[in-house]
Amino acid sequence: MLPFIVLGPDIFIPSYFLVISLTYTLASLWLFQRAPQFAISQKYVIDVALIIMLMGFLGARIFHVLYEHPDYYIKVPMQIFKFWQGGFVFYGGLLFALISVFFYLHKNQQDWRQWFELFAPVVVFGYIMGRFATLLSGSGFGRPTDLPWGIVYPQGPEAPSGIPLHPTPIYSMLWNFIYLIFVLWKQKNPPKLMNFKGSFLLVYGIYHAIGRFIIEQFRDDFRGSQWFSLSISSWFSLL
Repeated sequence: MLPFIVLGPDIFIPSYFLVISLTYTLASLWLFQRAPQFAISQKYVIDVALIIMLMGFLGARIFHVLYEHPDYYIKVPMQIFKFWQGGFVFYGGLLFALISVFFYLHKNQQDWRQWFELFAPVVVFGYIMGRFATLLSGSGFGRPTDLPWGIVYPQGPEAPSGIPLHPTPIYSMLWNFIYLIFVLWKQKNPPKLMNFKGSFLLVYGIYHAIGRFIIEQFRDDFRGSQWFSLSISSWFSLL
């Protein structure tokens, strides 16, 4: 694991935010490059990319505060603003970003189905890189395992060290990588059941939820209060 990239004495960059920043930049450039293929103005792409960055960040942070550590943040509310220390929930960012982008597209009379086609591989790529960032930061770790591919985390503030754990971030990366290959291979010549605009992103929502629900059962990091032994992310996956 590599939680920080050290540049010098007392100068370091959290690897999580470095990867996320690079991913956002690459994803935005990819969207910009793909837009003409779907008859979408690149001006709108820039606007949507900014909306996703701001609202995705805000939603992911709010969900973390409200659902994972509410008691802690009530006691020390100023810690809410120390986002560089980590603490984000994927589904919170997704929900805020989706709602905001939907209103923007509706206001500008854009065809959301075309945008779904545009976004399909880019969203999957972004999620894969997000899991890679999680792996580097040492969070999102799994339960102890005696399987040969278990990974041992170094001494750190979160994952127990010296014990092989399920590499749950890698499970997520592999699960989503399969769909990324499928989208890139089939989007120009979709199968009959997916021969309608927006189908690849809609199907990905189901595919992702199935994988996320299964992988959540192997995780062992703290994810807030659980309802009926299921985390908030598991419930969102079921919904």
